[in-house]
Amino acid sequence: MKKTINNYKTGYVLMLDVLGFKDSVTKDYHNDFLTIWSDLNTNFQNKRRYYQDDENKSINLDVLCMSDTIILGLSHKSRDIDEIYDKRYLLSSMIRIIDSFFTNYMMEKKIFFRGVIGYGDFIFDNEQKIAMGNVIDEVSGWYESCDWIGISLSPSAQYVLEYLFSVNDTEHHPKALKNIKNRFIEYNDLPVKDNMPKVCKYAFCWYKRKNKNINKENYEKTLDLFSNMKHEPLYAKKYYEAIKFLKNCLIDNPIWNAVSYKKG
Repeated sequence: MKKTINNYKTGYVLMLDVLGFKDSVTKDYHNDFLTIWSDLNTNFQNKRRYYQDDENKSINLDVLCMSDTIILGLSHKSRDIDEIYDKRYLLSSMIRIIDSFFTNYMMEKKIFFRGVIGYGDFIFDNEQKIAMGNVIDEVSGWYESCDWIGISLSPSAQYVLEYLFSVNDTEHHPKALKNIKNRFIEYNDLPVKDNMPKVCKYAFCWYKRKNKNINKENYEKTLDLFSNMKHEPLYAKKYYEAIKFLKNCLIDNPIWNAVSYKKG
């Protein structure tokens, strides 16, 4: 009997690839890269089980690693919860997922990610290793469009973000809204490849913006990391665009100014 896939979900999908993956797995002096890649996959699978096995957790994380691509799906375990909780605020939970690996792997292992977050309906079957649906199709068309190190929003997630900013529901979702405003910023210089329309303008800030001194410190840590690396022409623009974006994160903007940094 054929198995019926009944894992329809609504939420966010993050699709990632790793800078220089193909070079890393073919050069002898990068043999340890496969160990790092396996460790990354294990990290995601452990986090998936963490959400799955805890009955008090309403969030479901799906993970699929294939070649140089990682797909992470974030949704509610039950569709019934959508009646009492706006699933669009799950974007705040995606921040915790990204924070669990993005800067750690960059600073400690010099593994750099490029990715795109989309929002919509999808099917994810972890046993059969199948991922499909509208949002999967969308992010797969956008995640290779950016020429940098970083994570941006595809149009569907961008329109969700602008909706949340416009409604500004500080009564029912104050913490989630504050987190989203802190980490997703408008960036009109998002570096897309020549054949892609320049319609995406929001990106994920790599660190929590607490105050200007801490922001500057994180910016300088990244500069220090990049200054101790070899920069081949093939990838140099990606590093350049990443630093350009982080410098932009230091500048005040209306969305940032709307966030309170006072304790409590």
